Amino acid sequence: TGDWGAPHWTNETPRQLVYDFVQEHIYCVEATAHQIWVGTTRGGITGRVFSDNTVSWSQMTEHDKLGARYVKTFAQDGAGNIWIGTADGAYMVDAETQTLRQLPQMIRLTSGQIKDVLLHGNYAYVATFGGGLNIYDMQTYQWTAVTKMDGAGSDFLTALAEHQGMLWLGSFGGGVTRYNPRNQTMRVYTRKQGLLSNAIHDVASFDR
Repeated sequence: TGDWGAPHWTNETPRQLVYDFVQEHIYCVEATAHQIWVGTTRGGITGRVFSDNTVSWSQMTEHDKLGARYVKTFAQDGAGNIWIGTADGAYMVDAETQTLRQLPQMIRLTSGQIKDVLLHGNYAYVATFGGGLNIYDMQTYQWTAVTKMDGAGSDFLTALAEHQGMLWLGSFGGGVTRYNPRNQTMRVYTRKQGLLSNAIHDVASFDR
């Protein structure tokens, strides 16, 4: 949204959309049934529970133990917790207490700069910028890293998507890598295979 800030409803104007300039550079947004979370490039996280066309905004920054003001991605797990990827590690907002905490299991990331988080089954897939794909098994608490040395197109990942059991890894300069987590095989798609560019900013999946 650039410099337009974050929209919200107020009691005074229940039918009118107004803008609250909590922080002018918005990078990502996560909407759940009763919450909306806004990640910014300089102001941390803004968001709160909303109901009856009313929003109560609050901010989470480094003063609330958020390691970086640059928030790059959100993901919601089955328990309703919000996973947060930043320029300096991973964090979580607890669904019950609404408190922010750092994820200690994330200290083994090959890069602290997180671009995307995908939660699928018992795994957390973390796209890092410089450290490739980091895979966290939430049952065994084990980490696996998939990098360019393993056959991926690039270690500078930008986006993740899952489709029919396959992971699609967008990257900056290395095109798209299709990764099969069952047998750890990969196939890389670049301009040579028909992509318009090797710099991928987002990846999405859909069924025909």
